[in-house]
Amino acid sequence: MTRVEALICDAFTGYRSARVGQFQLRDPGDDDVLIRVGASAASFASILTMEGRHQNRSELPFVPGTELAGVIERTGESVQDLSVGDRVLCSVESGAHADMAVAPARNVFRIPDTLPMHVACHFPTVYATAYGAIVWKAAPCQGETILVHGASGGSGLAAVEISKATSLKVIAVTSNEEKADLAISHGADHVVLSSSQDWPEQVRSLTGGRGVDICFDPVGGDAFRSTLRCIAPNGRILAIGFASGEIPSAPVNLLLVKHVSVIGFYWGYYLGWAKQKPLKDPRPLLLKAYEKLFRWFEEGRIRPHTDRQLALQEFIEAYDLISSRKVRGRVVFTASDT
Repeated sequence: MTRVEALICDAFTGYRSARVGQFQLRDPGDDDVLIRVGASAASFASILTMEGRHQNRSELPFVPGTELAGVIERTGESVQDLSVGDRVLCSVESGAHADMAVAPARNVFRIPDTLPMHVACHFPTVYATAYGAIVWKAAPCQGETILVHGASGGSGLAAVEISKATSLKVIAVTSNEEKADLAISHGADHVVLSSSQDWPEQVRSLTGGRGVDICFDPVGGDAFRSTLRCIAPNGRILAIGFASGEIPSAPVNLLLVKHVSVIGFYWGYYLGWAKQKPLKDPRPLLLKAYEKLFRWFEEGRIRPHTDRQLALQEFIEAYDLISSRKVRGRVVFTASDT
């Protein structure tokens, strides 16, 4: 076993009681790879995990963090399409906030040399989720409009950019003018402020009274309920997460009369994290998705926004920023030699 420096959660008492120290990392199995971590992304989901409130509950003690980019140090005997020295990204159920991580090879993907590590760690979950939800599940048509909640955060900015890359008209929802400017700079056509009680009416006005065809919702709570006031007939609401802390209930009678679909999307389903497994190997589908995302990056059509890069020892500052909703895009932990 390898000892690594890592952020360690010893109890489900939140990130402030976590610590940086030495952690015993398991050896890679035959289907695993060992990765030297160059960057890992902090997230709201990791806050929930360290509080014991996430659906993926890790066994104590554990290393939080689910998205990383780095270089392969070792491969298991059964791994054939990845090699030592490859620059890669991956999603892990836990373990990203360390200087080394073990990951199933099925969830590890090569990255272009043009993609910096601190940018690459935006892709494993946030950009992948936005892509899968919008492109696969919403299946947008020419001329449609999408509403993006939390549009200045990591998930929201990814959704804004991917929506524009697929030729959707984008209405972003943010909490203030500064965040609105960021959403506009990343491609949003219009912005409404969630602090305004009549924002659903503003959305209806911007769409000629019809409402939006698609809603990307990583917030839940009031955001979901208010969306029902401005979703168009045949609209699709993509339920991505619950950053508000509240899981809303859907009035099914309203969904019926407006012919609206609520579609849950969980990227972990494709990574083997859900109880129900995909019927066929999802890796070819994921490879195509990442190829498209990397091409859009190289074309300048998506520009992941790193709010700041911090050392792992600054984890309290990082998670304070996330919990106080002050982050624009992502906060990323980077190794000193990255």
